[in-house]
Amino acid sequence: MFESVNEFTFEEDSHSYKSEGRTGHAVTTLLKNHRLISYDNVREDWLEIARNRGKTLHAWTANRDRTGDGDFLSLPEEWCGYAEAYELFLRQSGMEILDIEKSLMASIYGVLIGGTPDRRCRWKRTREVTPDYKFCSAPMSGWSIQVAFYEVMKKRKVEVGNTDRCTIRFMPDGRYDITWYDDKSDADIVSSILTLEAWRMNHGLSNGKIKV
Repeated sequence: MFESVNEFTFEEDSHSYKSEGRTGHAVTTLLKNHRLISYDNVREDWLEIARNRGKTLHAWTANRDRTGDGDFLSLPEEWCGYAEAYELFLRQSGMEILDIEKSLMASIYGVLIGGTPDRRCRWKRTREVTPDYKFCSAPMSGWSIQVAFYEVMKKRKVEVGNTDRCTIRFMPDGRYDITWYDDKSDADIVSSILTLEAWRMNHGLSNGKIKV
């Protein structure tokens, strides 16, 4: 039912995970396909700005954590508030960073999936946490399922804990907030999505279309 995949590649340009000639489902793509994350009502030009901001700030925070270099001069002035929020989070949260953007891949119910949690951290010295970073104004309910997928892949079983998952939202005014997800039934949503994907695969369907 569950098999970890240790040998795989991640192609950043296409945001795809591949192992032994097979392309896996990216977690974020699964969420969009199942309508748990939707940007249908957002203008395309705003989406493009948000994509660029997210990509730039994710790269900035990763470099900050790897090298200790928190140079704000490399960022557009209007995005510096997000970086200030990140610095505040590092000072206040007590989270010790263990891994930075370490990709995961697994085969669950025969469905190959991959994802890249933003961090793996140790919180309060004992609790291991897999947070995901968000650089936006409003939260989305589907984020709980995103980090549930990451925890499932990390723990190697279709279960989630009650204090191991969170998203950290950084805001342009220098503030941040942490949302913890404690609903263990989120694992049922993960299981349902993968069960449906397995059914599609076993019946020759791909995203609802017959393969020809």
